[in-house]
Amino acid sequence: MTVANQSAAPSLVISIDKRSTQVRWQWKLHIISLVQKTWWRLYAHGVVFKVMLLTLGSLAFLYVHWMSRNVLSVVSKHDASTR
Repeated sequence: MTVANQSAAPSLVISIDKRSTQVRWQWKLHIISLVQKTWWRLYAHGVVFKVMLLTLGSLAFLYVHWMSRNVLSVVSKHDASTR
């Protein structure tokens, strides 16, 4: 019996450290949540930026339209007074 015990192959023991797997999952979840927060913040800021750009474009159009009406009314009054 002692000879058989000495010649037997050593047993292979595999142990998984639960802490290391938990740390990996925590990092993955942290990175995923960080990406999601960043995406939603950028999306929200993008919407605000688009609305501001549309507003400024509309105001610029109204300003040009108002100035052209002003200039045309001044020119037409000037033409009418010279006749």
